[in-house]
Amino acid sequence: MVVWRPRPVDRRGCELRQVRTGRFSNKRAEPRTQPIAFSLPSHPFAKPTVPNNDTLAPGEKRGGRRGRRHGRKRVRQAVSIALLPRMIVAACAGALVFFAVTDGGANVRKYEPMLPKAVEVARFAGFGLEQVAVVGNKHTDDAAIFKALGLDTAQTFFSLDISVARKRIETLSWIKTAAITRIFPGQLSVKVTERTPIAVWKRGDGKRPALLDATGRVLGSVPKDQNVAGLVRLKGAGASDASTNLMTVLSHYKPLSEHLHEAERVGERRWTLHLRNGALVHLPADGVDATLRRAKVQKLLASLAQYANTVIDLRTPGRISIRRRTAKVAEAG
Repeated sequence: MVVWRPRPVDRRGCELRQVRTGRFSNKRAEPRTQPIAFSLPSHPFAKPTVPNNDTLAPGEKRGGRRGRRHGRKRVRQAVSIALLPRMIVAACAGALVFFAVTDGGANVRKYEPMLPKAVEVARFAGFGLEQVAVVGNKHTDDAAIFKALGLDTAQTFFSLDISVARKRIETLSWIKTAAITRIFPGQLSVKVTERTPIAVWKRGDGKRPALLDATGRVLGSVPKDQNVAGLVRLKGAGASDASTNLMTVLSHYKPLSEHLHEAERVGERRWTLHLRNGALVHLPADGVDATLRRAKVQKLLASLAQYANTVIDLRTPGRISIRRRTAKVAEAG
């Protein structure tokens, strides 16, 4: 082991040597290729000893901040080189022990057989899905919610992705929102909010009437115990897609909604309203709201009760056509 005596260095870590006496007695020498003095540690976890101000000779000072940084870097490099053989020997010894114990890796236990035991441990600790409580569902079966939860694959709290499960539940026709809560130990609470039907859609083609919500979403066939007396009746192809705009119109113009019996979608482009007094109102394909805001139309809507069994045609911009309703016109719609 060799220990060099520290010498004065500049800010770049270069050694200064004396050339003459006087005020400026030192000048910069060539950078040293040898490391700054340090002593090798006696074992891998011991810190190397670096000379400090106490070991310097009188009148000598350690290098500046930059010199100290270069010195520490050289010390770390030297320590790494000194410890490298020991790390290689330790790695080789660990590999030999592994191959000796596992017979060359042939007896290593696979990951799959460990999963059932991990699930058993999680259940024993109270993190298993032992009970699931569902509240708020009236028209949605519990089995459909359980299937959306994915309980066939998720058996513990850790294997259940609540965000993904909630989105799957909300894709069910009647479900508007869903909230899933873990309750320790081993319980899962699912609270759902179902959609409210506002219209009945006669789909035709022998299909049973379906319920629609405010967004036009088809909730399913009308249940036998469902009271549809206060719901808007729709019929015609494409009525579900355009029902949202129609509901907005009916909410703004109360005379139409009060006298409305059924709304028919014609050619998937416009509406014909069937009123309770037998009158028909043909709405335009575009600009329905602008048409109904006209003063003459507002006056007409206020006295709809007087126009029984008539046809009110608003399809032509700026014009109102009123005529008596005949059997032929009623059939044509």
